[in-house]
Order: sequence, then C-alpha cells, then structure tokens
Amino acid sequence: MGALGTKRPAAERAPAGAAPGPAGSASGRHRAWVGGLASLALVASAGLAQRSAIRCWVPGPTLAIRAPEPSRADNDRRDSDCDGLSDAEEFASGAAGAGTDPGDWDTDGDGVADGVELGRAAPVDAACATTWVDADPTTRTDPTSPDSDGDALPDGLEDRNGNGRVDPGETDPGELDTDGDGLPDGAEDRNGNARLDAGETSPLRPDTDGDGQADGVEVARGTDPRRPDAIAFPEPMVYDLVRGLGAHRGEFEANVLFQAAPSRRLGGLLWSPEVEYAFAEGHALELEVPMASGKLHALKFGAQGTLGASHRLGAAHGWQGLVEYVPAEKGWLGSLTHVGALRLGGPWSAVTIVGAQYDRKPLAGERALRLVANASVFAESNAQLTWGLEGNLRAGGPGRLDWLVMPQAHVQLRPKWRLQAGLGVGRADERVDLVGASRLVVEL
Repeated sequence: MGALGTKRPAAERAPAGAAPGPAGSASGRHRAWVGGLASLALVASAGLAQRSAIRCWVPGPTLAIRAPEPSRADNDRRDSDCDGLSDAEEFASGAAGAGTDPGDWDTDGDGVADGVELGRAAPVDAACATTWVDADPTTRTDPTSPDSDGDALPDGLEDRNGNGRVDPGETDPGELDTDGDGLPDGAEDRNGNARLDAGETSPLRPDTDGDGQADGVEVARGTDPRRPDAIAFPEPMVYDLVRGLGAHRGEFEANVLFQAAPSRRLGGLLWSPEVEYAFAEGHALELEVPMASGKLHALKFGAQGTLGASHRLGAAHGWQGLVEYVPAEKGWLGSLTHVGALRLGGPWSAVTIVGAQYDRKPLAGERALRLVANASVFAESNAQLTWGLEGNLRAGGPGRLDWLVMPQAHVQLRPKWRLQAGLGVGRADERVDLVGASRLVVEL
C-alpha cells in the first residue's frame, strides 16, 4: 500500500460510508514509517492508498456527533466520534488512557476505528447511530500507529473489512510475518494492493511456489521463491554430486573443495575447482580439475539426470556418472550411481548415493570393480546454517576398503554464496587419518 494521505481536520473528512474525498499527498511522517524495509521504494511510490481510499473499503461510522469537551464529568459515557472509545479514555494519556483523538474515529488514519484497534466489543454512547465493534476482542493493534506490526502495510490494508478479526484472505495487522516464512508481509505484497501480483510472493503462504522451501529461506539462499526449485535438500560436501536433483535449465555453479590429511600422499592437500551447468531441465554437466601440491592431479567429467521428483512428497531420485583421468598413473576410473533424496520432516533430510566404480591403472597393473556409497543426513537450524553428517564408502579390489565419516556445517554467507566445512576421520591408502575439508560454492 502507498503512503497514507495527509490527515485533514475532522470537519473536512467525509462521513463514514460516503464517497471518498480528494486524495491527500503522502506525508513525511508516514513515509518514515515505511522506510527501512526492502519494499520501501514500491510502497512509497505506488501512491495507491490515501486515507479516503482505505475508508471506502469498510462501512465507516457517522461523523462526530458533538465536539468533545475534556471537562465534562460524564465523558466516561460519551463517545463523540462514535469509534467505540469513551471520550474519557481518549482524553487520558499514558497507561490510563488510549492517547487517541476523541474527535476522530480513526486517529492514526489507517482505516480501522480506534475502538476496534483496542478490542472494544460494545457501544459506549447510545447517541451514536453506528459504532464500530471488534469481532475479535482478544487481539489488539495500536490506534496511534498506522502500521502496528511494522511490516510496511497499514493496519487497514491488512484488516480490510475493519472488523478487528483476521478473516480468510487477510494478513494479520498485529503480526510482522503472517505466514511465518521469514519475510515481512510488506516485503511480500510489495505494491500493497492485497493481491498476489507478478514478482511478488504470498504473505499468506509460507512456500509460494510449493517447492518445499519457505520463501524466506529461498531469498536468503539466492533462489527464486516464485519458481519451484530442485527438491530442497543440502548436498554432501565431500562426495561429488553434480547438482541438486531437479536442476533448472541455465543454472550455473562454481565451487572449490579443499581436503587436507597431512600423513597421506599427494602432499596431504588436495583442492578441486569445478563448474557445473544445467543444460536442460533436470540434467547437468560438470568439469572438475583436482590439484595436488600445486600440480594437476586429475581431470574429471560428470553428468547427472533426474528420473523423478515430487515436491508434495519431498523426494527425488536420479542417476549420475563420473569419469576421472589421472595423468601421473595413466589411469582412469568411472562410476555410475543412483542418487536419492528425501525430506524426513521438519528440518531433517537425507541423501543416498549407491553404485559401482571401475578402476583401471595400467602402470600399477590394477583393475578393480568397486562398490561406492554415500549416506548423509542433515538438519537445518535456520536459513543460514545447516548441520550434516556424511559417510562415504568404497569397497572392492584386493584388500581395499576406504571410508570417510565427516561431520560438517553449511553456512549461507550471502545469497548465492555458501561455505561448507568439516573435520572427520577416514581410511584411504590403507591408513586411517584425520581429514579436514571445506567447500566454497557460488551460484552464478
């Protein structure tokens, strides 16, 4: 909703229910009220809402029936502006009073009567032909602030029928984030017209696009809350997963994985820059260049396809193939695996990867067919932090059993930037060792 109209003297305001009068200009006071939220520019510039426009949404009370007199002894039974509050309450200030204008049924100009905002359920003054009453006296808003919850939407835009109750289709004027998705109502209904327009998310649905990720989580991670994403699950840090299942065409990611195990060969440090690109819906390619001690260690190519996904069930599965060439050994390996992902409920999710890997190392005279597997479980603390436990296994060949257990944390540094880090223990090259790893991910 745009900035509210400049308040006019009571004598100039139209009676409740009458046609709205001339639109006033937006006041600096009301502009300041919406400043500081992401939707400020659209809210302030739309110019949709003058006070008279708000009033025409609801049946207003009559004009003030008399001029308020602060010295009268019977002010506790008089309601000069017929707003549901006695003149005594309105004249009083501090804890004993409302601090509202006894000559104005809507002191803050938000389109909701003062008595309704304070939960009054019965008329005070029999002389009032009509009086606002609250349909839900258990709730309150502030009659001296046009935006009680600070979400950049006036109370009268949220309580569109002005009855003090949160009815179907309305946002809550007493709640910054009605649907609890992590975004203020005004940041979702950015033009303030109480409709879901292009470019907006719904303040009444925590997951506007129905992809299993709350709108606020998607904004924090740099994905589009209006477009269903890949099934929402974190990816294991160490095992090379090309993309999240269900990737959209045109998605592009660059990341680099660092692994350190001081007692191992290759100098103990392996770092692997890679790029990933979704060339079609649900299908992606990868190029990775593992480096060891500053030298090229391998070239790796990957491809992935999604076989099925259900946002309703929070599940997806697909396939992945990797081919890696190791120049120093003139050897190569290839793997083909099945990838599964499942939302377990609440913050929990799991990923499984199971398949076969074929190794061929001519210089060492080795050939082997191995089982490869990954099982990872994750718990999302909030949009910025996810905890995980990853387990990897490679078995097969003469005396070979390699494994890794890696607790890890995934931190959303900013939209489209993630940092993953962990410290675990693993067995490789017939040695058991501590292993540290970190991956920096950038969505381009």
